[in-house]
Amino acid sequence: MSRQISVPDEVYDKVARLAGECRVPLEDFVAAALADQMAARDWIARRATRSNEQEFLWALDQAPDTAPDHLDQRR
Repeated sequence: MSRQISVPDEVYDKVARLAGECRVPLEDFVAAALADQMAARDWIARRATRSNEQEFLWALDQAPDTAPDHLDQRR
């Protein structure tokens, strides 16, 4: 089965370059990237079902109440 999608030229060019560097056909590269993205979303959804708000709040309470390191602050 094949489908067509439109992507910005800069995205297409970057993906085509990466696929070429990997010596993989562009279609295979894109299909693998999409499969990886879907697998990651599935993993996150499964992890979310194990979350517990009370445990999260407890973990936050364990963090020190100090200013962030200068490397961690927004610029």
